[in-house]
Amino acid sequence: MKKSKFLKKSLAMLLALMLVVAMIPLSASAAELGLESIYVNGSLTNLASEFTVDVSSTATSVKVGTNEDLTGEYKLYALTSGQVKTEIPQWNAGNGGKELDYATYLQGDSIKFQLVEISQNGTEIEVATYTMKLNPVTPNNLTDLASVKPLTGVYSATFDNVAKEVHVVLARQTARANDAKNTITADDDSMPATIEVTAANNATITSNGKATDTVSAKDGASFEVKAASGRVSKFTVVATYEDALATM
Repeated sequence: MKKSKFLKKSLAMLLALMLVVAMIPLSASAAELGLESIYVNGSLTNLASEFTVDVSSTATSVKVGTNEDLTGEYKLYALTSGQVKTEIPQWNAGNGGKELDYATYLQGDSIKFQLVEISQNGTEIEVATYTMKLNPVTPNNLTDLASVKPLTGVYSATFDNVAKEVHVVLARQTARANDAKNTITADDDSMPATIEVTAANNATITSNGKATDTVSAKDGASFEVKAASGRVSKFTVVATYEDALATM
């Protein structure tokens, strides 16, 4: 009798332990389901049940993409007022997300999203919902740089937002007399000097459509900065040279 009670008690404890162990991956999975951020018009934006993003007052659509590959286990949908679902793809260099036109997706001043988990039998289980409020702002007309970072072959770099120039000091590849300090030779011209430029005030570098890009630092090279309003300005690189051995 005592042996039977002990056995039942042991089985009950084992069953309770198995239930606890079985719950652990479920809890971890639920925590991993929540997206922390998404891309909105190319900017990484923190997610919350309700959040606000600034958009151009002249825009008629917004581009949205996930910040991670949901790998078919989960899906993020944009919802119309009639609850029609459109899947949101991952944002990457070759795919700028999904364009959501206001006429279809805007509900009042917001766009709604739904995150679902795909079960083994294909059933979609709602995990979370998000409401993205759009805040229309007048597009900035400035085409300024925020920073310039020296990269390959560049000792230093500064910029002039008024003159629209970037001034760089490049490494001359062969030592020569000080009186020929600024003489450009074929060796200097062939050097792949580069800088990293970052635009300010939500402007973008036109070569890649992003706020930051790597561009040529050769004397006379140029790149364009596009303001949020669409206005474009060209920056020109002005280079001087320092002997590599003389600066060591």
